[in-house]
Amino acid sequence: MIKALRPVWELLREVEEIKKLLLADGFPEEAALDFRGAVQKLFDFASKFDHALARDRETILPNIKPQKEDAYFAFTLAGAVLNVITRKTNRQD
Repeated sequence: MIKALRPVWELLREVEEIKKLLLADGFPEEAALDFRGAVQKLFDFASKFDHALARDRETILPNIKPQKEDAYFAFTLAGAVLNVITRKTNRQD
């Protein structure tokens, strides 16, 4: 489940577009940057379940065996973030 959400987080990496969307919806710059940072960290978190090597391409990461609650956590967050972005996008149209 967590690996299956990877494409969702890939789509959400368009952080400048998300930041522009939040600013247009009345968010202050700092809040938009915080949201963008949170999305980036969620992407980083999901990556831990998918990659054997760290970003330095030398350090071997531990093999994390996700449990049901880990998958539920990742699924719920992905759905919530997509909901926020979708609703804000619809308001802009």
